[in-house]
Amino acid sequence: MSRCKVANCPYDRDGRCVEGLLPDCPNLIPEEEAEQVSAPAEAPPPAPATQEQLYSARKLTAEEAAIILQRNPQVIALGGLVESGKTTLLARIFEMFQNGEINGYRFMQSRTPMEFDMLSWHATMECGATVPTTEYTYRSENNLFLHLRIRAEKPSATPIDLLISDIPGEIFPEAIAEEAVCKEIKALRRANHVVVFLDCKVLCDAVKRHDHCGKVFDFIIRALQTGQIGQHTVLHLVISKYDWLSKDNSLAPDLMKAVAQIEQSFRTKFAARVGGLQVHRLAARPDLPFNPTLREINDLFHLWTTRVTPHGKNLSPTAKSNFQRDFCRFGLIS
Repeated sequence: MSRCKVANCPYDRDGRCVEGLLPDCPNLIPEEEAEQVSAPAEAPPPAPATQEQLYSARKLTAEEAAIILQRNPQVIALGGLVESGKTTLLARIFEMFQNGEINGYRFMQSRTPMEFDMLSWHATMECGATVPTTEYTYRSENNLFLHLRIRAEKPSATPIDLLISDIPGEIFPEAIAEEAVCKEIKALRRANHVVVFLDCKVLCDAVKRHDHCGKVFDFIIRALQTGQIGQHTVLHLVISKYDWLSKDNSLAPDLMKAVAQIEQSFRTKFAARVGGLQVHRLAARPDLPFNPTLREINDLFHLWTTRVTPHGKNLSPTAKSNFQRDFCRFGLIS
């Protein structure tokens, strides 16, 4: 039906023209145009919702870490018995970044800054501790990850992401005893670098030494049996708390010989079965008057940025892998 464009005209109600000009009134709007005017305008389509990935600054779950895996990071898995020095080493590395003591690399970002800060909290005067300590990793923190993003100091360098898993010492013996427990350690199979720790404080005790070493070696054997480590892995042995070698000079010669024998046994047993093998002697948080072994820690950290192909060939830190390595490809995320 046509309409009148004059306001309040009765034509729209009863068809009468107040000016008596029908059917040729110039104010009439044709039926086709009237329908377009009277039809309600279509609402514009809603703007696409934007989602931003938020992080709690706490350790990442495997699902959260999988997002970072799309950038092909370096995955580091640290294993050892309770109080063997794993967490203390991570705390020292973060402190070295804060103090500018990691040579050749700059800190860019961390998705887990609160966790790194908590690693060093018990070694600060503010916490009220009389002796610097490091809180150990709890069982509930298995399969959680710390994150660092770094860049070499040269301007054209490509950023490198590190995902670090501190395997709780509580489950270390269980992983040796039960294959199923070992297989549940998600970072182990994906890790570019697996770092196992021997506590030099325990090695000073000739009675405890053999059991301590045996458990660490058995863990590696178990991971090799399950296929979680192999030619795609660089295996590191860290002799931690190395300052204990100097605490009793009467033990030093025999202990040095024992440590050398342990290191040689480590190389003999595992060098041919992994993509690379390294041995380190460190004191991340030594007792006074000893100083931290910063150079050795620097060397270890630099190795963590080196990529390894499945055949054990070292690549540059910025080289891209020619195959996908994600947790889901190993059945680690359902």
